Amino acid sequence: MGLLAVIFGHMARASIRRSGGRLLGDGMASFGLFFGYLGLLGWIVYGLSVLIHPSLPSTRMAYNEKSAAMSLMTVNVAAITYASTYDHGFPPSLEALGPPRNANPNLPADEYMKLLSAKAAGLVDGVLASGTKSGYRYSYTAGKKDRTGRIVSYTVHADPVTPGVTGEKHFFTDESQVIREEKGKEANAYSAPLGSTGSD
Repeated sequence: MGLLAVIFGHMARASIRRSGGRLLGDGMASFGLFFGYLGLLGWIVYGLSVLIHPSLPSTRMAYNEKSAAMSLMTVNVAAITYASTYDHGFPPSLEALGPPRNANPNLPADEYMKLLSAKAAGLVDGVLASGTKSGYRYSYTAGKKDRTGRIVSYTVHADPVTPGVTGEKHFFTDESQVIREEKGKEANAYSAPLGSTGSD
């Protein structure tokens, strides 16, 4: 509407000038132009705020923290799937959950499945398997083995690469599947479960 007000306002003023004083309403046209430009300015400010908002530090940290929690959920699901697929329990490393190295992304699904193994199960994306994603560093540690050699436990820490810049919260999970958090220090098995402190 602001754009239409500007267009018609200019058209009206041009007609009034050409009329040689026969047409009135220059003040009304100017009034419409003022509010038309004001409306356009509002949309420009709104558009800029939408573009700038995701890059604000607090917004970026919040995004990274939510991404870290979601990534730990992904690791937990992948670890259970891995344990039910391969005969030696939970994965020995985060890399073991990732995709096969140098696999052609355009391979047909059946060909890609043939490349999967206990060393590259394809259960998480390559970025997460590398140990660093969205401003967080992931540290996976395989735990104890039972008498048959199966890994029966694991721990995962997710810590901001640059505390206070890429994130403030630290996360932890293990074979219990519970994600725990701390603000400003490393989380562990005794930290509060995610969301129990009233944070998002």
